[in-house]
Amino acid sequence: MTLTELLVVILIMSLLLGISLPMMRTAVQDRALREASRQLNTYVQLAKAQAAERGRPVGLWLETERLPEGFPADTLFCQQLFLAETPPPYGGDVVGARIRVDSSVVSNDPDTNRPQYQAAFVQLSATPPPTMDQTVSSASFQFLVQQGDTIRFDFKGPRYRIIAIALPQITIEGEIHEPPPPTGDMQYQVFRSPQRSGVTPMAFSGDAVIDLSLSGIGLNGLELGQATSPIVIMFSPTGSIDRIVGRDLPVIRPGTVHLLIGSLRNMMEPGEGVPVFGEDYNRNLEETVNLWVSIGHQSGGVVSAQNAWEARTDFSESLAAAREFSEQRFAIGGR
Repeated sequence: MTLTELLVVILIMSLLLGISLPMMRTAVQDRALREASRQLNTYVQLAKAQAAERGRPVGLWLETERLPEGFPADTLFCQQLFLAETPPPYGGDVVGARIRVDSSVVSNDPDTNRPQYQAAFVQLSATPPPTMDQTVSSASFQFLVQQGDTIRFDFKGPRYRIIAIALPQITIEGEIHEPPPPTGDMQYQVFRSPQRSGVTPMAFSGDAVIDLSLSGIGLNGLELGQATSPIVIMFSPTGSIDRIVGRDLPVIRPGTVHLLIGSLRNMMEPGEGVPVFGEDYNRNLEETVNLWVSIGHQSGGVVSAQNAWEARTDFSESLAAAREFSEQRFAIGGR
């Protein structure tokens, strides 16, 4: 073989390599997205199975991360998932532990108008009246009862959310349509917030992520990108979604939870439709190789579907179109 022939062969091989490398990279990325979808689906099924076995909620703990400074504040993503467990309810450290509720409305939340009440932990003494329970001021109490937990009185009735703690007193918040809590000294149950499990976490491969900035509830919700803490999706023992927990999340309405499996690299690139919509979103929404993993609110069923992006004149319409395949699969009972 002459030198000229050798150079021609090298040139042809270089051209073939240049053509095949992008295709190989795309294939590897597509495989990472599909694998991430399967991993997430498996973790949801594991959480539901453990909830049914234990008889109390178990869920997914989405460890949130943000893009570096310079990107929008709501560019949250998740590459690592844990199981979340619900600790047993707390009812006090001693037999005579009680709580005393002042059912007169202290105030109303200025945004939601929800009624708020004062309650105080008390301790039954040998002779009446009950005394303030100083045991709740112990160092361990702050790890057992926290702001955001819910409390129920006398083992019945609705739960009230704990919004402030100044031991031995707490401030609780109810719903507008619910009656005031009962008065008197009662036993109580504090339903504690989910805790991250010590089980080995699941991590996605490559740069596959859950793009939380484009994930949310229903066809056009984007609630999950507003969290300032890990996001926890809890499942009840029946398999339905029990609640979604995350600091600074808006009120979560019931509906299908849509999680977008995309690329971390694409989160750093703006979508081409931004000038048209006036909306700030990234390229993950436009990549049809990306996948939606959607969880039904009532059934807890999980489906995976291709991203069905379609540029329309309104951003919410395009977002709804992107999630359309997932909604259709729920409608026909697909998986």
